[in-house]
Amino acid sequence: MAIDQRKADMADPEQHFAWALASFPVMADGTPMVLPVMCLPVVSRFLWDCGFRHHPELQQVKQVLDPRAALQSAGVRWVPVEDEDVVPAPSVDLSNLSDAEAAAVQAALDRRNQS
Repeated sequence: MAIDQRKADMADPEQHFAWALASFPVMADGTPMVLPVMCLPVVSRFLWDCGFRHHPELQQVKQVLDPRAALQSAGVRWVPVEDEDVVPAPSVDLSNLSDAEAAAVQAALDRRNQS
């Protein structure tokens, strides 16, 4: 998953911009550019060395991370800063479970709901 802006160390040049470089939109339809994860700290450091700094009071968009994303630099949507934080519900593919495994999962859920 991408670096979460809320967890980024803004004093660390390698994290200062890395969160913003994760899957940023480059096309009008929102198609993102996904940089390799290993490039994020390098580009962040370069921007830092060029004198750039983040100004939160000027920020117009924020990231919403998708915890289901497999790639560390993907799974990011950019929304207006005014939008409420909505975390997508995790999805679980149970289609490959055997009947016995599905029954065990159901039993565990039933036990949890009874607690």
